[in-house]
Amino acid sequence: MIHRISEFRTTIASAAGQQSATTSEMNRSVAGRRPVWRDRARHRRRGIDGHERRP
Repeated sequence: MIHRISEFRTTIASAAGQQSATTSEMNRSVAGRRPVWRDRARHRRRGIDGHERRP
């Protein structure tokens, strides 16, 4: 029984490590895209003459 619990702990620890790595990779991917999102939002706020519109 103790051996089986140890196997479960190892499996859970491995899954948690994989999830952490995946989350970190997703965060890096999103962080790399943020400037594009800001630029798109900035362009949407601009009027035809290129000046910022007031809210």
